[in-house]
Amino acid sequence: MKRHISPCLQREIFLCNSQKNNKRCLVLSLNNELQFVLKAYSIQNEEPSCDVENVKDLLNDQLCYVLYNITNYSSKYQWILILWAPEKNSILIDDIHENKEKKNNFIHIVDKGIYKYNNASKKINKLLYYSFKQKFLDIIFNNYDIPLFEINNFVMLEKCIHDCNNKYYNYTNCLTLLNREKTKPKNDSFDIYNQYNLQKYYLLNIQLRSINNIIILNDSSLCHDMKRLLQEPNICLNLFYIDIHNYKIISTHLNIDNIEQVHSIIKENKIFYVIYKVLDTYTFFYICNEICTNTRQKFLYSFFKPYLLEYLKKIKNIPIFLSIELSKTKHLIRFINADLKKNKNKNNN
Repeated sequence: MKRHISPCLQREIFLCNSQKNNKRCLVLSLNNELQFVLKAYSIQNEEPSCDVENVKDLLNDQLCYVLYNITNYSSKYQWILILWAPEKNSILIDDIHENKEKKNNFIHIVDKGIYKYNNASKKINKLLYYSFKQKFLDIIFNNYDIPLFEINNFVMLEKCIHDCNNKYYNYTNCLTLLNREKTKPKNDSFDIYNQYNLQKYYLLNIQLRSINNIIILNDSSLCHDMKRLLQEPNICLNLFYIDIHNYKIISTHLNIDNIEQVHSIIKENKIFYVIYKVLDTYTFFYICNEICTNTRQKFLYSFFKPYLLEYLKKIKNIPIFLSIELSKTKHLIRFINADLKKNKNKNNN
């Protein structure tokens, strides 16, 4: 998980826990490589109410985590983790302008890039935030529970921070308490915390599946290429790419006469799917080149693979004989080229 957290962010959290700075909150966002980065931060103010206003100034309509210290000039940081997930029309907020930043010396924008997502990617990114929450314990070296709250408007945010500043508050409204010890079953049985996690992951899988169905079933080019694949009597293939920005599957059909055609259609791509047909035999390939370093691509391709296979088998009734994962494109080329040579020799005879 540490490779998914930027060095700058790790350093800031370490400095906070070591009492080497006076940060009030850190705003964390996922970038396009699925890495958490430090987007902004605020410095402690003598007035707690001003601290809350400073946090508001750092937020916009994009998903993020807020790591907030609820202690005031204490010898030990006490964190709460807030998932800022604003609902549509739940807040009205202006963009953070340069002059606004200069007037307030207590807030600082580290990464001015605002990541804009479409509806499908917003849902997926929210699920990613959920799945990564427990991993923050790897870099937050505290021995107490860290409450997690999901907040979608400024009224809830202000109430959450004020409630947490009350030492008698029992965190009844938080989603969960993040605690390393609670992940270990006691007496070989699941406690309430583990049951909660199982339910959460089940619900996340259901949500991901619904997003996947929208992406696959609504793609007309995919359906058209599937029809061509089924009707084609000669050696052919369908090549699939995932548009990681719009979450769409891009399909290309190819009737294969020579191996150069396959080289041309694949080009320098490092990750893709292929359905290869020879006679009445269908083989599914998932190629993820070993030098592919794009974490976001790997996540999406690995996630969509079983659902794409299910779609092909059950909805399109394609009898896939084998499903093969390859780490190099050249292995696919050799596989197809061997069939082409056999077919050529058969025709010559």
